[in-house]
Amino acid sequence: MDALYDSLIDILRREIEVYREIIEIIQEERRILLKPSLGGLDESNARKETWVLKARLLEEVRMNLVERIAAGLGVPVEEANLSVLASAGGEDKGEMLRECQSVLKALFQGLRDLNERNRALIDTSLQFLRDTAGFLNELLSPRTGYSGTGELKAVNRNGKILCVEG
Repeated sequence: MDALYDSLIDILRREIEVYREIIEIIQEERRILLKPSLGGLDESNARKETWVLKARLLEEVRMNLVERIAAGLGVPVEEANLSVLASAGGEDKGEMLRECQSVLKALFQGLRDLNERNRALIDTSLQFLRDTAGFLNELLSPRTGYSGTGELKAVNRNGKILCVEG
């Protein structure tokens, strides 16, 4: 059982490293969003996808280990979380698991906060683009209506195009 606990602690520490790297990538992504660069954004997305895949693989290994430890302890898998395993793991292993749990919890909260900030920045940028597109559409598309006699009349444009080349 000690070997399974050691493996679980090792996997958790590796997950911590992966999530720290993902946080760095998301922080860099914010800098890219503030000074838009399509190439930089593509590169950031590719790096993020790679690290998220690593996190998923580690998660699968962790879940397998948790199932094996839970079976060894006679604990239903649905109830086998890090707190339960830490309580059953003895003083040293339990303390290491609680430490990993605490660090992961803080990392997940940090990731959530960073993602929310980036989402707000992206939403603001998208709204700015929609407003700009609407403004340009108003400039380029004259509104038409009908006069009192039923004839179609053109309403003046809101602006003028000075140059159509470009």
